[in-house]
Amino acid sequence: MPDPSAEELLADFTPPRPYTVDLVSTAPTVGGVHVVIDDGEVVYVGETGHLRERLRTHLRGNRGSSVLHKQVGEELDSGGTTTASADDIAGWLGGRTLRWRVTEDRLKLKAALVSRLNPRFNHQLRTNLPARPDATAGPATSDGPSGPPDEPNPMPAPAEQAEGRRRRKAEVTVRQGQPDFRRQLFQAYDGRCAISGCNVDAALQAAHISPYDGPATNTVSNGLLLRADLHNIFDRGLLWIDDDYRVRLAASVRDHYADYDGQPLRLPTRSEHRPDRAALRLHRDTMVDVAPAL
Repeated sequence: MPDPSAEELLADFTPPRPYTVDLVSTAPTVGGVHVVIDDGEVVYVGETGHLRERLRTHLRGNRGSSVLHKQVGEELDSGGTTTASADDIAGWLGGRTLRWRVTEDRLKLKAALVSRLNPRFNHQLRTNLPARPDATAGPATSDGPSGPPDEPNPMPAPAEQAEGRRRRKAEVTVRQGQPDFRRQLFQAYDGRCAISGCNVDAALQAAHISPYDGPATNTVSNGLLLRADLHNIFDRGLLWIDDDYRVRLAASVRDHYADYDGQPLRLPTRSEHRPDRAALRLHRDTMVDVAPAL
């Protein structure tokens, strides 16, 4: 039996529609495969465990967040003299069309589509994809390379382990925000989580309200000092702050964090350090599915 064609593989995808925030808000919160289309050509195939969240991330345009952003940015860069910004990348994506399909066989379907369509923004992944779409796919994330499916990972040498530890420490630093940004938030919030009041230094992280996009976004009014778990659910849109500076929670986490639902935020003393309402509103509009929480 011949392998399915690209048209057959795409038959159960949603119809192509403009890649907008409104469209993404209708995407399901389960796993699947999505394709980005430019003038009728599929230019990117991605897979993810949470379609709505991943598609929202793409519309922010930050290069460090995915292969798609990196490669779109490189295509938009002007001969090395001008570097495309996150807004440029997000704007380009916003002018494309989008389709998706919910499936449990995400890696297999993605591999088949990349093999058939040869999308230009997947080229960093292509050498690591299975040779045939029915091969077992490696444990890749949606935007990272997958390893050979049946080859065990050897134990790293001691030097590699040390380098791995250094990388992990660097990743923690990045996640917590740049040192000055974190220090300013500690001062503004008196070293306590803005929600829980936790004052354990190692448990606290500098959360950006509008996603990090260069030094201009490292302002106290664009940040919250949050306990690590609260930072994580804030970034996933499961916790947000309303216009009255009260904590709101999605239904899926409300039982565990019930004590915080409706609680007023602990605000900095200086009014100019208080969270920017426009940034909080943008966070709600782009990250939060309010309906389940009502």
